[in-house]
Amino acid sequence: MNSFPLGSGVDAWETEVSFFGLQTGAYCLHSVPENFKEYAGRIPHHLVPIGIDPGGNLICLSIAEDRCGQIFFADHDYFSYDGDEPTDDGVEFLASSFESFFGSLRDYSDEWK
Repeated sequence: MNSFPLGSGVDAWETEVSFFGLQTGAYCLHSVPENFKEYAGRIPHHLVPIGIDPGGNLICLSIAEDRCGQIFFADHDYFSYDGDEPTDDGVEFLASSFESFFGSLRDYSDEWK
């Protein structure tokens, strides 16, 4: 079970998440520590990447004081690649906690209601 909905109405769609691990080292491309370094300065500073979807969009955990522990979707089309300060454009709230987000995941073939 790794699928979740985004958007609403005619703009609704579904995507899947692959979670990052905690391992470190030379061959750990899919780890929280490595991706935290990789996306530093390209996504808002309060977000820690914890997963990715097939299109390169990130699933992130917020460490902001007022949103600590909440889960967000960060659309890769809005990442900062030119040194500009990253903004919350393209960032969508998913869940109030990791537990809530994880519990909402479904098989990709399930219908969303």
